[in-house]
Amino acid sequence: HARDGTPQLLSAVGPKLTMARAIAEQLVDIACTRVGVSSRPCETATRPLASAPVDDVTAHVARALAGDRAGLPDDVVTHLARWYGRDDAYAALMRMVASEPALGARVVDGSPVIAAQLRLAAASPHTTTVDDILFRRTELGATARTTPAARAAAQAALDARAQGVREVSLDPERGSRSR
Repeated sequence: HARDGTPQLLSAVGPKLTMARAIAEQLVDIACTRVGVSSRPCETATRPLASAPVDDVTAHVARALAGDRAGLPDDVVTHLARWYGRDDAYAALMRMVASEPALGARVVDGSPVIAAQLRLAAASPHTTTVDDILFRRTELGATARTTPAARAAAQAALDARAQGVREVSLDPERGSRSR
């Protein structure tokens, strides 16, 4: 950016930084060097994310496929297990689909992303737009599947939130219904 008059500006191109920890590490190192601040050694290469499976991903996916699948096909269950790890969101999605089977529908043919994921994404108070759901909270944007149908489904999820379906319970004792 120096040739454009903003030499201190850094840009990152890639997936969201919470998932691209190596890019985040590089940016922090560059920023610290530029402002003359030392930083402690980064643990990103060795510290697992909080939602990461306790064991390897293959075993985690196998458990998901053998568990309560809410009638979802293998590719969707595999996708959800990989996308959400051991996060409570995976269990919440299974409960949502079990109680409202229409939420198990694929958003776009050929994609494992289901309507329940859009509803879950829309439930976050930080989600404000269709593009936020498509590009930052699902893989639809990264896989070039931001079709009119995907946009309509994301808008429907936002509309459901606006109509009182504001929050998806991640607590199994409270059930899977949105409130």
